[in-house]
Amino acid sequence: MRLHHPGIWIVGLLLSMSFLNCSGPPPNPCDSVTCKTDETCQAGTCIPRCPTGQVLCDSQCVDPQLDARHCGSCGKACASGEVCDQGRCKASCSTGLTSCSDSCVDTNSSRAHCGACSQVCNAGQVCSSGKCALSCQTGLTDCSGNCANTQTDRSNCGTCGNACDAGFVCNAGKCVLSCQQGLNDCSGNCVDTQSDRRHCGACGTTCGDGTVCNAGKCVTNCGPGLTDCNGSCVTLQSSRTNCGACGNTCQPGFVCSHGACEVSCQVNQTDCSGQCVNLLSDRHHCGACGNVCASGFVCSNGVCAVSCQQGQIPCNGHCVNTQTDLAH
Repeated sequence: MRLHHPGIWIVGLLLSMSFLNCSGPPPNPCDSVTCKTDETCQAGTCIPRCPTGQVLCDSQCVDPQLDARHCGSCGKACASGEVCDQGRCKASCSTGLTSCSDSCVDTNSSRAHCGACSQVCNAGQVCSSGKCALSCQTGLTDCSGNCANTQTDRSNCGTCGNACDAGFVCNAGKCVLSCQQGLNDCSGNCVDTQSDRRHCGACGTTCGDGTVCNAGKCVTNCGPGLTDCNGSCVTLQSSRTNCGACGNTCQPGFVCSHGACEVSCQVNQTDCSGQCVNLLSDRHHCGACGNVCASGFVCSNGVCAVSCQQGQIPCNGHCVNTQTDLAH
């Protein structure tokens, strides 16, 4: 006669019930939820879909680089009287930025503060050079409605939404500790103050409508041999961000030589921050990279002088021999 322990029957019954109830993984709570086009589903609830460069804090999309309530990260609020400047609480905004509701913004590119604080661009518009427009100008990229230069913008360095860390600047589309020779750090952006119309001659000096930046001064048009590229007077023969044509940027490691992106400079030219220049005649790099001749002076044989030597003529501040110079 065989005896059966009551506990064994109970265990077997529980096991059989568990197998009967096992029908695969639990259902996804978002499978039965339909969200709007500007929303996404999370744990069965529709939440806002934040644009590139913004994060969700307290059910709102915010820019941690600018928002004083969430400066640098969610919930990190700046103290009274402070502003949020590039993800850090400060007493005042960096040069070239404007304080709008305790946020340090670039009114040249912010669609929420385009040209002035609280001047919002309409849906479908972007902010380009301080004006609401349907599309960005040549050389600029539409980053969530803001027209940004991804070569110099530390909030959109190399690509939209790629923000440089504190203490870094954006140079040639990469976050680096400091700017290359010949460029200036303006609020974390590496710019050429000789040609940048938003920082003409000095950081924060913006040229007015209808003017361009030429040799560090706002003028009505570019001089001979220069081309107006988005308000900046550049030399298409040597500019690595406008090589051969406006907006044609050479890749990292390449320089612009005679209007073409090449690995290295040609004979008798020097690589100055990615630009192939003639140190004997270039007034922005006279005798050495970054040595700029003063207004009214030209570069003659590597020395800043009032006039050119015999056999040479001035071309936009450069002393050149038109018999031998390929660009003239």
